[in-house]
Amino acid sequence: MTGAYAIVRRDLLALTNSAIGWVVAALMLALSAGAFFWVNAFLARDVASMDAYFATWPALLAFLIPALTMRVFAEERSSGMDEMIGVLPISTGRVVAAKFASLGIYLLFVMLMTVPVPLGVSLLGELSPSLVLVQYVALLLLGLTMASVGLFVSSLCASQLLAYVLTTLVLFGLSFVDSLPVMLGLGAQWVEAARLISLDARYGRLSQGLLDVADIVFFAAMVAVFLRAATHAIHARRYGTNG
Repeated sequence: MTGAYAIVRRDLLALTNSAIGWVVAALMLALSAGAFFWVNAFLARDVASMDAYFATWPALLAFLIPALTMRVFAEERSSGMDEMIGVLPISTGRVVAAKFASLGIYLLFVMLMTVPVPLGVSLLGELSPSLVLVQYVALLLLGLTMASVGLFVSSLCASQLLAYVLTTLVLFGLSFVDSLPVMLGLGAQWVEAARLISLDARYGRLSQGLLDVADIVFFAAMVAVFLRAATHAIHARRYGTNG
């Protein structure tokens, strides 16, 4: 556990002491608030609701989370830091889990900085605290899932730029895959099938306050699958096996 804590601490310091960490946080806060208050014209609609605010996050996270995850393993491969971590008395799985935990803590920190938005909205009208709490839970689940995807892609790439581009494409594909059958004019059964694996569709139901165990299990399963895949990728690269 000491080795895992050291990795979490190192990665968090790297995020908070680097320009990319602060730039991504600032963009998340500024773009989400800007889309809510200006693009969606919250004040003009005169409705105390956070639905439009949380609806902007899937596309926002799909664009910005890759900037955080692209360097996690790709940078260590290019700098040789992964070889140093490889000699630590800690399993590959715990290394991946520690790096995932540091990203989760960072995302939670950013989410806490958005709390003034619902507090301000509550001053303009009646806002359901329980609904807002569910919406934040949905946002955290979405962010963690996207972070796990980014870690997996980063574990495969030696280039940060390649990791960013591939992660962005994968995240947008997973988020809005349910739009593809509509664009292709396919039947309703294809649309429903696509919605089963769409991050945006699953997140949308939760952020509307529709707590469904199936959606929560879906996000948890996605995180587990991609973290496991990242562990296999790193282990295979270090030892030349899939064990």
